[in-house]
Amino acid sequence: MALGLLLAVVPLACWALITRTVTTGWVVAAVLAACGGSALGLAAGWFGSGEKDTSLAALALAMPLVLVAGGAAERRAGARRLRSGGVRGIAGLVVSVAYVGVSFIVAPLMVLAMLYEGAAYVPSGTEVLPLPAGLAVASDQDRGCSSGSATFCTRQFLITSTAALPAGEIAQRLRDQLTRVHGWRLSLDMGDWGGCRTEGWLLDRQQVCIDMYVSQRQVTVLLQGDNDD
Repeated sequence: MALGLLLAVVPLACWALITRTVTTGWVVAAVLAACGGSALGLAAGWFGSGEKDTSLAALALAMPLVLVAGGAAERRAGARRLRSGGVRGIAGLVVSVAYVGVSFIVAPLMVLAMLYEGAAYVPSGTEVLPLPAGLAVASDQDRGCSSGSATFCTRQFLITSTAALPAGEIAQRLRDQLTRVHGWRLSLDMGDWGGCRTEGWLLDRQQVCIDMYVSQRQVTVLLQGDNDD
């Protein structure tokens, strides 16, 4: 959330201090506001993205470039100036140069650190949903992430039948759906079905594993994402 706020506020504040022309000023401000709003929404979880970290890193690198391009465009359109530079212009120049310089140093370092550590986030429910006809989700729990040398993030589903099917039949229907619709490759291991695959790209690349456990009249599905791939 803090990163989203910084990306949303700081570039706009810099641009407000250095802009001098009408058309270019509003165009660049609109672009920065759109990028900042996207960053804030991603960081706060207001809308989902399977490549959250990659998108935030791209925005963190793109916004200083927009600021630099906007400043260059204003120098070429210097005829329609609204106000002279003065103290505000000098302050804006200093703050903007500092922001651009820090962004081009910190953002690449953050990207390298994230690539080294790997991604780990709670897998999406779309890994399992929608269910085949006759099955229903009794529980969908986001169990969060563990901490340590390797991070594991877990989501748990309890799947039941709307037609009083036995647990074995529930598991069979669910297994067929996971294989045919969701593309999972499941294998039997000590009575339980499971499989793993690598998902996402760049900074959001992680290993996702699925396991199915049959008990009484329901099936437990455990989704686990980890950065140890």
